Amino acid sequence: MAKVQVTFLVLLILGQPLAANAFLGEVIGAVAGVAAVGVLGPFALAGLGFTTAGITAGSIGASMMAAGVPVAVLQSAGAAGISYSAMVAGGAIGAGAAHGAKHILDED
Repeated sequence: MAKVQVTFLVLLILGQPLAANAFLGEVIGAVAGVAAVGVLGPFALAGLGFTTAGITAGSIGASMMAAGVPVAVLQSAGAAGISYSAMVAGGAIGAGAAHGAKHILDED
């Protein structure tokens, strides 16, 4: 299902005319954002101690839990994986960052 959604998104983006590369930076930013969340996110969560087996003893996640910080969302992402919603949010953030950077660089 995910492969179909990604394929559809890529075809939708590539099927649109990119008038003088007007949106190319945003497209690249969106792809980079999705890749960062989808690929690097699980490694970051595991590094913090949120794994598929639970919260690792002695980890940052265990310290957060002991301090009373709500960790349910992070544990859920660590156990079940990064959701499609999080990847879409990463893509939106990446596209927004690229759009903002483009406007800042165009002003110089």
